[in-house]
Amino acid sequence: MSECKTSLDGYQMVGLTFSLLSSDLVQSLGGVMSLKWVHEQSVTCSSYCSGQGIMQNMGETGSAMATIAIAIHTFLVIVFRWRIERLWFPILVVSAIWIFCILFPIINWARFRKDQEPFLFPSPYWCWIGARSGLQIGGEYVWLWIAALVSILLYVPLFFVIRGNLDIDEDRWWKLRFTRDADQADSALSFQMLLYPMAYSVLVIPLSVCRWFQFSHHEISTAARFGPFTLFSLMGLVNVILLRLLRPDVLMMGREENRLEEEHEFFGRRARYRQTVCRGLELFLEERTTGR
Repeated sequence: MSECKTSLDGYQMVGLTFSLLSSDLVQSLGGVMSLKWVHEQSVTCSSYCSGQGIMQNMGETGSAMATIAIAIHTFLVIVFRWRIERLWFPILVVSAIWIFCILFPIINWARFRKDQEPFLFPSPYWCWIGARSGLQIGGEYVWLWIAALVSILLYVPLFFVIRGNLDIDEDRWWKLRFTRDADQADSALSFQMLLYPMAYSVLVIPLSVCRWFQFSHHEISTAARFGPFTLFSLMGLVNVILLRLLRPDVLMMGREENRLEEEHEFFGRRARYRQTVCRGLELFLEERTTGR
């Protein structure tokens, strides 16, 4: 069996992807729960309200954490040819994400359950973390902002690495070499790396701006609340579209025997779209070497 097939790198990518989609599903279910408020034409404190707040917090934070992990994973694999040698590592990463996402809202809900200002409260059109801005930021928004920042800091350099404009030393990462000789055949492939930070930023920034106005005690109209929130609620749909178009075999929509190899399909040229990752990496390295 080849080194490529024995690597656990593909398993981590699949695990992170399903963690991402599971978080998106939880977030979506939390949003669907608002139908009750629409029917009753009011939002009230109740166990149902607490359940919606917990699901919203779990889903949104889990999605951001999985996005961070996927960005780091993708960068390390492409730039440094990083490989996982122990099964416990991907299990640890996914477990850490879900442990935090489950314990944070539940512990704080129990902590402030009998307080005059409960942890989960109508906000006011759905239930979410109450007026405690510190918990709102630490329990969710900081992860959204980190995810957006990490996506920009990692995917943008990947754009230039795949084009051949940027060379990063594997042993000394701070040593960078820039060149004007871009591989035009990989232009479309490299552009795909920019879709992730662009999509995430478009979904997160409007909601963040809206929340910052709230933290500053500014009045926000109903449209200004629903617009960014509705856009942010499309996160799951956008993630599925990006994964389906750019990395279909991570979703196991390709042949089972090539699932692990094709997990890194973006390494190869578009004409090599269905080649194994090992062969794709060899071609990529050969072309960069001969092109210097």
